[in-house]
Amino acid sequence: MLIRNQYKIISELGSGGMGVVYRGVDVLPEKEVAIKKLRTDFSRTPEVAKRFLQEAKIQARLNHPNIAQLYTCFQEGDDFYIVMELVSGSSLNKLIPVPYQRLLPLAVQILDGLDYAHKMGVLHRDIKPDNLMVTESGLVKIMDFGIAHVLGSTRMTRDKVIMGTLEYISPERIIGKTPERSSDVYSLGAVLFEVLTGRLPFEADTEFELLRKHLEATRRKVREFVPDCPEGLEAAIDRALEKEPGDRYATCAEMRDALAAEVAKLPAVPARQATPVQGIDWSPKQRRQTAETLRKIAALYQSADRREAVSLAIKSLEENPRITAFQIAALCCMSGRLG
Repeated sequence: MLIRNQYKIISELGSGGMGVVYRGVDVLPEKEVAIKKLRTDFSRTPEVAKRFLQEAKIQARLNHPNIAQLYTCFQEGDDFYIVMELVSGSSLNKLIPVPYQRLLPLAVQILDGLDYAHKMGVLHRDIKPDNLMVTESGLVKIMDFGIAHVLGSTRMTRDKVIMGTLEYISPERIIGKTPERSSDVYSLGAVLFEVLTGRLPFEADTEFELLRKHLEATRRKVREFVPDCPEGLEAAIDRALEKEPGDRYATCAEMRDALAAEVAKLPAVPARQATPVQGIDWSPKQRRQTAETLRKIAALYQSADRREAVSLAIKSLEENPRITAFQIAALCCMSGRLG
């Protein structure tokens, strides 16, 4: 099936409340892409179409290693299509529970991507494990920026219902206040609680009871389920899940820095005896190339070009997923510790 004489659908990747996602190919540059076909009822009013296309233009400006790139979107007949970066990996919900040693570096990446988007004036509004992809190399990609907001806010006006994933929704959104940065912080706090403990922060038999708990109930502590969880990580999740927005982290950068400090406390991975690894050439040439790339990353970072440093570190990691040095470099760049 060829759409717009440019995008070929290959196979279905999955489906959800908003539509179906396909593996596809952009036939012009012959590049693999993800194609999301939105539910037909989203395009039945001109207001939805206008708002969605306007928001997509903003999303397309986002360019960050931890955000899945939106290439374009368009309407064809009664259908909306979004063409995005194809991300290979597992959604975070399929990895639950995740040990804190692994979760901390992932959380730092998520917060770095969210902080960038917030600075660009874009809120996510639907942070949940399904929207967080983890590649084989450990790179996090945040999916579906802003889509739930555009379609959801219009539908909320029409049908008088709350849109979004209720397990992660912030209290202020429940009572109808305009979401701010702190709303994404709350949702991420709920995600980290679940991913770490294997349980949602609030569980209920009915939607009404779940909403009430977000507004009023006291949660159990992370360390009741994960006794060896670092106190700093538990404190960060507690602060992110405060009922009042003003009691949470003011920015994702503030929370990222708090968790990066916890990453720095993790014990070093024991050095392994050097043995040949399939797919890696451990020749002097490879070692020189690795060292040279690390020097470039450090130079970019020290020249205050941090985003380029992060991009180069992650690109190098994707090309050489078994070279630990690039994983360390990426993490150091994100947490501000590369010297």
